[in-house]
Amino acid sequence: MQFNKFIEKYFDPDDTQSGFNELVFERQARLKKLRERLKKYYLTEEELDKLFVIIENAEIEIEKIKRGFKKKNYTADDLDKFQDRIIAVQEKMKVDFEKKLTKTLKEKYEKAKKIKEKIDKLKLENNNQ
Repeated sequence: MQFNKFIEKYFDPDDTQSGFNELVFERQARLKKLRERLKKYYLTEEELDKLFVIIENAEIEIEKIKRGFKKKNYTADDLDKFQDRIIAVQEKMKVDFEKKLTKTLKEKYEKAKKIKEKIDKLKLENNNQ
């Protein structure tokens, strides 16, 4: 998942002035590190992809907000509204990501617990024979 929907939609290889490309590469590096940290929970690539769709959607939404905010003379109120909208998207992303991660880990734990119970039951049956 090196080039996600966010990059496909907003990345401009010819942009050398705005710094957007540097920002994109830095984001990708941070997301890659997060993916590696989450692998310690034995999440599959498919499970990780489902989690990272939440981040991708939030990035796209934030970029839409930024690109829609192009007027020149900002008032303090305008900047506050702009910031509030971005923070709301980030907070929703965080909550959604944590819920999905918790749900995924709980499902994995329950599945592992059932497998262990079956193995223990089979061992007990074999010992009784």
